[in-house]
Amino acid sequence: MAALLVASCCSVFATLWAIRELRIASTVVSFGSALLCRKLKGQPRELERLDRALRTEADAWEAQLVRVLVGAQSRDVAQSEVNSALLDVDGKLCANTRTYAACARIAVFGCLIGAAWLFMAGQGMTTAVIDVFAIGAAGVLSALSAGKEAQKLVRVKRRELDDWVEDLLRARFPDEERELA
Repeated sequence: MAALLVASCCSVFATLWAIRELRIASTVVSFGSALLCRKLKGQPRELERLDRALRTEADAWEAQLVRVLVGAQSRDVAQSEVNSALLDVDGKLCANTRTYAACARIAVFGCLIGAAWLFMAGQGMTTAVIDVFAIGAAGVLSALSAGKEAQKLVRVKRRELDDWVEDLLRARFPDEERELA
C-alpha cells in the first residue's frame, strides 16, 4: 500500500507541476495578438488609439511596448525596443522547457521507489509492482504531454507576436514601409 502511495504522490506531483508550468507559459502574453491587431490597419492614429485603449492595463508588457513605439522617433530605435521586449518575452516563454523532462523523471523516480519498497517487503513479484509501474507511466505520460503542448503553445505565441510586432511597426512607420517595398 505504501509503495502505491509513494508512486501516486510522485506522479500526481509531477503532473500538477507540469500543468502549472504549462499555465505559466500560456499567460506570458496578456492579450491575444489577433484581438490587438484587428483594428490596426497600418495607420499611425490606429496605433495611438491602441495606446489609449491599453492605458488601463499599464503593467502589461504589451501596453509598455505600444507606449514606447508611439514615442519612438525612428524605426531603428523602435526596432531595438521591440527586440529587447521580445527577448524578455521569449525568455519567459522558454524558461521552463526542461521542467517537463524533470517532472517525468520525478514520476519515474517515484515509481522506482515504490517498486524497490515492494521488493524489500518481499512483494516484488506480485501484481502490485505492475500497479506501481502503471501509476509511474501515467505520471510520465502526463508530464511529457504537457511539455509537448507547451512547445506547440510557444511556437504559436512566437508566430503571433512576430506578426503583431510587424503590424505595430508598420502602423508606426508607414512611410518607411512603402520605401522598402
